[in-house]
Amino acid sequence: MKRLKASIANHEFEKARFYSHEERKERDNLKQLREKYKLDDNPTLNLRREEIEKAVNKLVGNAND
Repeated sequence: MKRLKASIANHEFEKARFYSHEERKERDNLKQLREKYKLDDNPTLNLRREEIEKAVNKLVGNAND
């Protein structure tokens, strides 16, 4: 996206077209991978308080388990 925007700003429209095409291809690839592995665009994490506390304790070295 940086290169696309920079190309447009510099009036390098051939480059901008190329980068736009590349971005579209990669977005399509990402979409296919999400479909293949059944991934949601915005997954929601459902963590219980106990799970968070356990992870924090493990990180700070106070794991009781």
